[in-house]
Amino acid sequence: MVDGLGGGVCQVSTTLYNAVLLANLQLVERTNHSIPIPYVPIGRDATVVFDLIDFKFKNSTDYWLYIQSHVSGGNLTIKIFGNNSFRRDVVIRSWVDETYEPETIVEQDHSIRKGDRIVKQQGAPGYKALAERIVMQNGQVIKVEKLPSSIYNVKNKIISQGMALPSTIISTIAKDLDEEN
Repeated sequence: MVDGLGGGVCQVSTTLYNAVLLANLQLVERTNHSIPIPYVPIGRDATVVFDLIDFKFKNSTDYWLYIQSHVSGGNLTIKIFGNNSFRRDVVIRSWVDETYEPETIVEQDHSIRKGDRIVKQQGAPGYKALAERIVMQNGQVIKVEKLPSSIYNVKNKIISQGMALPSTIISTIAKDLDEEN
């Protein structure tokens, strides 16, 4: 994992994705994040990356749609309005189908004193999540639709194992100090 710019836009695409699911609209393109995100159930996220990954859906009704968004108190709400004759009760279910356990990788590090160990990266499991959309009308299930599966990458634990003898570290520090002066 490497720190970088991000966040914000994916919360919008994820919220829109869930609104589209609940409005029973047709999905065209959706990609999950590389790791689970905390603000929606697993398998219900939609990431976007400028010029690379997009979230797309189709108005599968015969009428116009009006999409309204509102932010208040740190919460984003998206509402989709359209012709009521297309309105259905919708339930979205998602669950973990498979779990992938992280490995522990030990790397030799000659800048750390022999015998010392430093955790460079904590591990986290990966997952395969499944989801479905259940559409009902008048209390009766009329459709159960399998949604795109989501694969979340495992993050291995990385440990640096010290390999340097104390005298090597002291001479390296002394050399660095000489170069600074």
